[in-house]
Amino acid sequence: VMESNRLIARQLLAAADLWLFVTTAARYADAVPWTLLTDAQERGTTIALVLDRVPGEANREVRRHLTELLSGAGLGSSPVFTVPEVPLEDGLLPQAAVFTLTSWILNLGRSDAARARVVQKTLVGALASVPPRVEELAQHAEAQEELHARLTGVVDETFAQSVTALEESLADGRVLRGEVLARWQDFVGGGQFFRGLEPTVARLRDRITAAVTGRRDTAEPLEQAIEQSVAYLIREQAVRAVTETRMRWEDSPAGAHLIEQGHASGAQFRVPADFDARVGRAIATWSSGVNELVQEVGQSKRAKARILSFGVNGVGAVLMLAAFAGTGGLTGAEVGIAGTTAVVAGKLLDTIFGDQVTRDLAAQVRTRLVDAAQELVGSCREPFDASLTAVQVQPRQAGTLRRSGHALEEALG
Repeated sequence: VMESNRLIARQLLAAADLWLFVTTAARYADAVPWTLLTDAQERGTTIALVLDRVPGEANREVRRHLTELLSGAGLGSSPVFTVPEVPLEDGLLPQAAVFTLTSWILNLGRSDAARARVVQKTLVGALASVPPRVEELAQHAEAQEELHARLTGVVDETFAQSVTALEESLADGRVLRGEVLARWQDFVGGGQFFRGLEPTVARLRDRITAAVTGRRDTAEPLEQAIEQSVAYLIREQAVRAVTETRMRWEDSPAGAHLIEQGHASGAQFRVPADFDARVGRAIATWSSGVNELVQEVGQSKRAKARILSFGVNGVGAVLMLAAFAGTGGLTGAEVGIAGTTAVVAGKLLDTIFGDQVTRDLAAQVRTRLVDAAQELVGSCREPFDASLTAVQVQPRQAGTLRRSGHALEEALG
């Protein structure tokens, strides 16, 4: 039997005032019909049973057993009509075999009062069955709300941890490791890097000036290294957030079900395929913004002259380095190199903007990037948030349901 047919049958039965339940001597104890009969009894539906094809020698035993089952299910008052197993007459049962049943149906149809009693009994029973069903529904709503809050908390917590870790990585010097430090040394000239502070700044000015005139090194390799390092850190935390959230959801039956449903509808619980491209665009926008910031802030004659001497891109690259200065995430020789890098970058910027403005600029540059990075990592929540939205229940819905159920109980007396 198709499940859709069973669904339609349940809907029709739920709308009926009277059930005439027909079964056979061989199938009367099957589980499926007894589930329906129990539901009908709970709703107060009037039920009559027809026991068909009963062998003569088994009539008493089968009827006795069926009566016991009915009594155990709270249906002991339901009438039972037995139809014996007899030869058909022209393809039909003999009138005598169904006389008791047809008489009962005809008498019920002729009596307005009898029909009214059936309808009234079913109506009262149906109404009386509503409060306990509403309570059951309220319990399910509470459970769903609790699970929804728990799964939402997993998403919030995991992504918040990744964002915090990302903020730390952008402040503890990890952006400067590896390729960035190598490009910085190329940029300033390795031979002069560890010599006195002023010669280093002068050396840096000469090299950037040469870049502006097109004669020597440019800031582009350094900028690219910084952007690639930042992109790596953003992707690292996005992957961590998505992977950990998915794993924690899979540890919960409810979460695993949502993931299964999401996959069925085409959702992908991983970093989006275009994530790297979006990160690249966001970082390029941020980098351009840094250069624009350099030009906006450096409006004094002295600052303009020095920016022109060093080049906007060169000053922007140095400002990025200053924004990421820190050594907490570095090890070994990188700590010393990064520390010296921060001092040199800060000294150069101080000669252009002044000490306080330099600190403000570095903080602003870092904040802009953190904001963009948070938005990028947060966008990876979308499959999880969409799954939660699809199963969200109204807040405090359980209380509303219970109040409705209690009001009905009071009305019924």
